[in-house]
Amino acid sequence: MQGRSGLGSNKRSVRDNADRHLHSSLLVTLDIKQCFPSITNVHIYNVWRHCLGCSTPVASLLTKLTTFQRRLPQGAATSPLLANLFIWMIDEPIRRKCAEKGVDYSTWIDDLAFSGERARELIQVAASTLSAHGSRVSRRKIRVMGPSTVKNLTGTRLGLSEVRAPKDKLGRIRSGIHKLRTGLIQPSEEERYINGLVGQLRFISRQAGQLLASACRTAVEENGKKNGQHAEYRLTSALSGADLDGATVHTTLEPCLNRNEPKVSCVDRLISVKVARVVIGALDPDHRGNGLRKLVYSPTIEVAFFQPPLRAEARELIREWKEFSDQQQKSAGGSPQVILDYSPFVTDTPRKREGSWIVRNTGPSAAMNVIVEPFKIGRQSVTCDPVSRLLPTDTAKVTCEIKSGAEIRKPCLLWLEALFQVELASRHINQQTVVPLTIRYKDLTGRKYLVEYSLTYRIGINQVVAEFKNLVPVE
Repeated sequence: MQGRSGLGSNKRSVRDNADRHLHSSLLVTLDIKQCFPSITNVHIYNVWRHCLGCSTPVASLLTKLTTFQRRLPQGAATSPLLANLFIWMIDEPIRRKCAEKGVDYSTWIDDLAFSGERARELIQVAASTLSAHGSRVSRRKIRVMGPSTVKNLTGTRLGLSEVRAPKDKLGRIRSGIHKLRTGLIQPSEEERYINGLVGQLRFISRQAGQLLASACRTAVEENGKKNGQHAEYRLTSALSGADLDGATVHTTLEPCLNRNEPKVSCVDRLISVKVARVVIGALDPDHRGNGLRKLVYSPTIEVAFFQPPLRAEARELIREWKEFSDQQQKSAGGSPQVILDYSPFVTDTPRKREGSWIVRNTGPSAAMNVIVEPFKIGRQSVTCDPVSRLLPTDTAKVTCEIKSGAEIRKPCLLWLEALFQVELASRHINQQTVVPLTIRYKDLTGRKYLVEYSLTYRIGINQVVAEFKNLVPVE
């Protein structure tokens, strides 16, 4: 799914914007001509009223406070974010075309960037969309950068494998360090000058992939239970939130979802310190700790997985924990061997943000054949494809067929969200509707089970949630 990289807020940086287009053979950048002056008070009123949901009197007041002479003013602290929100309100045709053509798209204030083999085709689409709302593309600032061209984007340079600082920025920093060494900076100005250089150096070191810190779990066995400090807790305790804001966390084991009070789960810690990306090596064999489900719903965090060879190493690193977890789940007796989960990445291409419903084999040793039984949402019947030979700790993507006139196949979870919305709007279901769902599985040792779930739709955040209810052995 294509979309924007950031809204010009401190939760995203120009580096994040550039990261989205790394490894692309073709990059096209556009600039909105006189971006702020082209946005009128009517546009800003619509942002406050319809995008941010303010009442009419409040939207009118905020429009007066954030515009000058009926235009969005240059230099105001509020202008960049309001400009981005305005663009977000009008760029649906651009996003739709990007999705159709497999093009990655991002915006950064008045800069639009497209990458992919068909990126050139978006120039006219963007120009027409902006023109329909009173803005224009600066024709002289259109840049088409092919495989042999140095690619510059929002003050960064896209290298072969990483985002780098442009050469002119590096030159200015070297010049500044030379001036400090040779005494060319007045003593009264030194502190301010050094702070400016430090800010630019941090920008470069973040781009070069600087290792901020590392941590591992401490484990102590007490009364048959393994307790200790999780690695994410030790990492966030060692570094301040400011250090981790926008950082990438690589973890061999999927972050935990639940911890006994007053402890905070690893997922909640990562969200609270505003990391931008979490890369996971191995999924947690204990289904109670699967934090992936919450991470992927966070609007500020991107999730990815290690490459296949490293995933195998990560699974070996957690082998002792897996054996212990398997033993605990066997003694519990009622733990499901197959669970429903949600992941945006079921392939090794994390830039393809394709939402999927997946099943996960949490069993210790046996491969399984899995069937999600047909169910109904309002008037619509949903039939899911079976999954054959699902290996232990592995996952498989579930697709479904909607019986409503023509047969349509879609990534399951995203289509179910849309289906719930349609049925709610047509009043064939209500907001309290709970849909029963059953998974039937048989492992290759001959054991058969039914796993019962309930599907609910969360109105405010457009989520379909599958809640585990019961596990029933079948004779």
